[in-house]
Amino acid sequence: MRRSANHHHLSKAPAHINEQILAARLLAGDPVARQYLYDKYAGAVYGIILQIVADRNKANDVLVRVFAYAFQHIHHFTNAGYHSLFAWLMKQAREISLRETSPSLSPGATVSQGLVLRNNHYIQRFTEGLPEHSSQVFRLCYYKGLSIQAVARMLGLPEETIKQSLSIAMIEFRKYLQSNWS
Repeated sequence: MRRSANHHHLSKAPAHINEQILAARLLAGDPVARQYLYDKYAGAVYGIILQIVADRNKANDVLVRVFAYAFQHIHHFTNAGYHSLFAWLMKQAREISLRETSPSLSPGATVSQGLVLRNNHYIQRFTEGLPEHSSQVFRLCYYKGLSIQAVARMLGLPEETIKQSLSIAMIEFRKYLQSNWS
């Protein structure tokens, strides 16, 4: 049985599918796109959650909330200027996890810079292994949750340079998470 030429299956998509296409499919409510997003990023997102939420049952609940938020609010990703779905999901995971461990934070609150994360030394160790420029960009995007545009303005560099540095850092971060939390 032949499939039509315009029939796409995300499950057979290449490892680096265009995230704008994936975001568009998520906006349309495509269940295959949702499964693909979860399959691709759940492990890394869970690793971040476990750094903040020590209890595995609570961490599992947070993981569900992160993806439920992502599916319901994917338009925030498309409007916020994030470099990748991964970076956006990580920001959501950090904020939801920190609200879980700090109930005094209101649901709309952003995480303050001074909040100390448990097991933060793993992330610090990761950033120390990056080239200085990639480390700086990663810290600004990861810890502060800044967009590519904001970091480019802050550092006085072209957005493309920031995107390249963040891309390198995120690839290394995924490898780091897989080797430390798989």
